[in-house]
Amino acid sequence: MNPNTPEPSDFPAYAPQWPTAPAGFADRVTAAVESQHRAHRRKVWLVRAVGTALAASVALALALGLPTPQPEVAMVAPMGPTANPKPTPIQKPFADAGAALAAITVATTEKALAPSKTMLASAERLPMPKDADARMTVDTKGFFASTESARAGLDPVSSQPRRAMNRMFRDFGIAPSKPRS
Repeated sequence: MNPNTPEPSDFPAYAPQWPTAPAGFADRVTAAVESQHRAHRRKVWLVRAVGTALAASVALALALGLPTPQPEVAMVAPMGPTANPKPTPIQKPFADAGAALAAITVATTEKALAPSKTMLASAERLPMPKDADARMTVDTKGFFASTESARAGLDPVSSQPRRAMNRMFRDFGIAPSKPRS
């Protein structure tokens, strides 16, 4: 403690004066809190029990009060002995469905191809010129010349793949990085 700081005993008028509790005060407070807690638990249990009983009574009233539907019974004249018809095999409906699908497909295909069949038939009836075979000959010299010119154009890049890639990059405007040596 600091010698300059005054102690509470130095000023008795400012010292807190707590009243003393009466005898048995703590026991009475504890008993009151326990009693109040038990009463609260009894109220909660009572509310739950009443709610459950009310729900059960409503369910029972509904179950007993609703009329049950009675099925109508029709009078049927007794029939003589009948021969059991032979059941149809399970494959028959599927075979019928497959045949119907095939018929629809054939009809749709014929309908779709009808315009082109008439166009081909009319093309066969067109008169062809007499010298059509002479005009339809193909000059193969032009094909061979184009092959040679293509080969000559690709010759500088066909021998070295790196040159080919560099030329492609240059044509597309992409500058390839120079190889480090």
